[in-house]
Amino acid sequence: MKATKKIWLAIIGVAPLIVAAPGLASAAGGAPSATHHSYVPASGSLRHTLPLAHPAHPFRTHPLQQGTKFNTVKSNNWSGFATYGDHFRFISATYTIPSLNCAISPDGSFDSEWVGLDGYTSNTVEQVGNYAVCSGGAASYFAFYEMFPSASVSFSGVNPGDSITVSVFFDGSQWALSLVDNTNGAEGFSTTQSCPSGSTCRNANAEIISEVPNGGPPSASLADYGIVGFTHIAITDTASHHYNIFSPDWKNDKISEYNLSVPNGNLMQSPSKLEGAVSGSGGGPGNQAFTVTAVNPN
Repeated sequence: MKATKKIWLAIIGVAPLIVAAPGLASAAGGAPSATHHSYVPASGSLRHTLPLAHPAHPFRTHPLQQGTKFNTVKSNNWSGFATYGDHFRFISATYTIPSLNCAISPDGSFDSEWVGLDGYTSNTVEQVGNYAVCSGGAASYFAFYEMFPSASVSFSGVNPGDSITVSVFFDGSQWALSLVDNTNGAEGFSTTQSCPSGSTCRNANAEIISEVPNGGPPSASLADYGIVGFTHIAITDTASHHYNIFSPDWKNDKISEYNLSVPNGNLMQSPSKLEGAVSGSGGGPGNQAFTVTAVNPN
């Protein structure tokens, strides 16, 4: 990348959830503080070779889930689903990196997809995924992992249209974060990290999110990416219960992103209904899917 792009990227960050008013605090034990931090510049091409994971499957292959209930939450920077009320050790999902339309999205607009532990009702985030940014009318794409509040580590070498499988696993003392690019012959990275010094990583949440980094507007704008689909969703708690977003062992929220910096808030990103069988009635890990749509990019 050009030096100017590296300097510019270094001011951008992913933050824990920023929510509207008191709703989340009463439902999920209190929202975390919205500390902003920075991406580090991409360090080059993806470094490791991993076993090939399954590719993403088309949507509408499973029935919509019926009779499932969850809270609906407004956020300034997140859209997707989050779980809480348990202690988690694993989350995984597959998605296809969407293409940014920088012809209509301004320079400095972003899109990021990731899975992670913590961050919804706690102040750390252990996460892995990708982000993209419009600059000079063109999009650049990166993979990253992060142990917030430590700085994230990003890599070039991913492209729009790539099928990506990402996972975070807690082995009892450390967190293994991995990304497999199914399209590019299993290129990706895998790293094992400790909780940042001075922080307590509680494994209090598992989430699958499309995000506007740096806390969302007005600090950062959402680029027009169209739609992104998450499939093969699997979540495990520390008691080895294997489910998906729905489980008898934890609670879950559906999160829509609104621009909370303006009166009445404009809807920016919205998740679909969940597809697949409900956990506990023929469901389980790996058979669930949903989409997030850029309703009103800015």
